[in-house]
Amino acid sequence: MDGVLINSEIYYYNALIRLIESDGKKVDREDFKKIVGLSGKDSRDVIAFYYEDDFDHGDFMHRFRSGYMGENIDYKTILFPYVHEALSQLKSKGLKLALASSSSMRTITQAVEQTGIKDYFDFIIGGDLVENPKPDNEIYLKAVSGIGLKNENCIAVEDSFAGIKAAKNAGLYTIAKKDFDFSINQSAADIILEDMNLLNTIIEILLNNDTGLEYASLDYGSKLYLKAHILEKEIKKSNLSEKDLFRLALKDDSRLVGYLERDLKSKEKNGKVFINPLYEDTKAQGELEKSLKIINDFYLV
Repeated sequence: MDGVLINSEIYYYNALIRLIESDGKKVDREDFKKIVGLSGKDSRDVIAFYYEDDFDHGDFMHRFRSGYMGENIDYKTILFPYVHEALSQLKSKGLKLALASSSSMRTITQAVEQTGIKDYFDFIIGGDLVENPKPDNEIYLKAVSGIGLKNENCIAVEDSFAGIKAAKNAGLYTIAKKDFDFSINQSAADIILEDMNLLNTIIEILLNNDTGLEYASLDYGSKLYLKAHILEKEIKKSNLSEKDLFRLALKDDSRLVGYLERDLKSKEKNGKVFINPLYEDTKAQGELEKSLKIINDFYLV
């Protein structure tokens, strides 16, 4: 929920710092970023560091809730603008949706009721209903069970390091909403998505992929990205210097099969498909060409 459906993480981050500093403590804002995505217990440990031996967690949380939570927060104002359309489209595909959040059920209920998204979900579970918080996989295993599906048939959408790890530990294909604020390590995700308006488009591509090969995004500096450079030289194509390109790669266990790239800032029909010569005129090439068309169609609407 936090960071994917509602833009709460930056709100909580700033609110916690204001409360700690109102107690006369000096907060290292860069170091404090590690609190994002943590469970309640782990968050408490981060906050306690600033108070040393003089920390009353119960009193701190009472003051935080009374000053910054409850009636003091309007979740409608921090709901990401893509959420209603994305959830509506996912439901229209006949997909089951679960919400698995480290927040308490009380907080989750307030958020989903205020924003009008509660009815999209077939199952909701909060961090206070599990023994082991993220990055343990318990919450995702219970969410999968709650919607009656198998792990391999589910996709998690996450943003935090702990959440991504929890989803991967549960055996779920994982899409990460790209972090622009907290320098979160999201490298374990299968796809890092910069434009969440593309979420339904990407899920459509994943659902219709019948090649037996896996998709992954090419993150700068990753092994796949280096493989793309090698493949690029193989087929004598242009370089990969532009940083605003969305890249989606089909890969198998041993090699990069091919990839596509598209300038997300452009509303023109554009993009290229690069295919490993070993896979020319195969399903893989057709899959990437089909994927590019789906993405182009989205941008041309």
